[in-house]
Amino acid sequence: RDPEMSRGLGDVYKRQVYCYLGVTEQHLNMVIVNSVNVSKIENRLSLPLSSITKAEVKGGLLPGRKVVMLHFGKEKMKISLMNNAIGSDIQGQKENVEMFCQIVSKLG
Repeated sequence: RDPEMSRGLGDVYKRQVYCYLGVTEQHLNMVIVNSVNVSKIENRLSLPLSSITKAEVKGGLLPGRKVVMLHFGKEKMKISLMNNAIGSDIQGQKENVEMFCQIVSKLG
């Protein structure tokens, strides 16, 4: 087992990272990429939605930003989302951020 790939939530999210998010019926999936070279995958997480004990969605300080706070018992994870990234070529980014926030807000 690779210790770098099996760090706990607290260890992974004490720093700012870039990631791709996906939601299935049962899991929140994250692919964490290198902040300089986004084609380099640093880590992967698949979290059961049933493990989320509380979820909060708030507007960020800047326009086009959302902050999602997920609670897993005593642990928590903060996800900052942008729906207006400059130079972004991700089609439908604004709609995808809104859809993600709607799904997450129903969890808590």
